[in-house]
Amino acid sequence: MKTTAKKSFSLKSGEIFQAGTVFNVFPSEKQPDYRAVCVPEKGKEFITSYEKLPKLFNDFHEITEEELQTACLDGFCPSLTGSDVEPDGHDSHGFPSWLIVMGFC
Repeated sequence: MKTTAKKSFSLKSGEIFQAGTVFNVFPSEKQPDYRAVCVPEKGKEFITSYEKLPKLFNDFHEITEEELQTACLDGFCPSLTGSDVEPDGHDSHGFPSWLIVMGFC
């Protein structure tokens, strides 16, 4: 999924990415329910946890407490990209529901 950095950030390696940097982000093949691979247009790719995606990138949705409560009762849950999916499901980009990310499913 193509997205942009919300604000400037740096990695432990010292590499710095400016706000607006374009990335391709996709689920990790080794840990598809827990980690994402982030590939910038320029620079080295890196892996991060799903919980960090909404803080780093514009097109990722952070779940609210109200959405979490509704997801537990309703049978639908937002995915990391904000799409409604089944609690144990994945969206069209392959990203899991927040209930999977949080370890509830």
